[in-house]
Amino acid sequence: MAPLPNDGVNSVNGAINSSLSSLNSTVDKVLGGSASGQDGGPATSITGLGAVCKDYEENAMAAEKKWTGKRISITNATVLEVTKGRSASDIMTGMPKSTPNYYLLFKTADMSYCGGMVWIDYYSGLNDAVLTYKKGQKVSVTGTVNNFEVRGFATVNNADIPVRLVVLRNGTINH
Repeated sequence: MAPLPNDGVNSVNGAINSSLSSLNSTVDKVLGGSASGQDGGPATSITGLGAVCKDYEENAMAAEKKWTGKRISITNATVLEVTKGRSASDIMTGMPKSTPNYYLLFKTADMSYCGGMVWIDYYSGLNDAVLTYKKGQKVSVTGTVNNFEVRGFATVNNADIPVRLVVLRNGTINH
């Protein structure tokens, strides 16, 4: 007896759901659910992203090895944008998670075309706290280097977004 067409559809749907579950788990870990590496350790204070970005320009793979997983702290970062991120789960299901992922884009005085993006650790009161950050405001940023992004464009609403980003996870922001 040949399988019914619905069996094939159900099989494909099962594979898709399994893949989405795996993807969501991975994304959640990357966006702050993971406590691996040096996330809980003390942060190394740096004056800006210049040294990190210079390392990346000289040798991207060596910079990733040197900086990924390292917890850094930067004072006097300039806020470019604060927004709510969307996880793969949000995008695929159309349903937001109960606690949103917020991120802050920032730049430092020592580097104009390379900035940072920090995923902010969720805490009670964060939904109100993010409303207090303004473009141009000076803040202190702490987070663990997660990866590097190269963007070949600037957003329409914020043309001063850097084209290279150092992405930090498990972040905290202080006024």
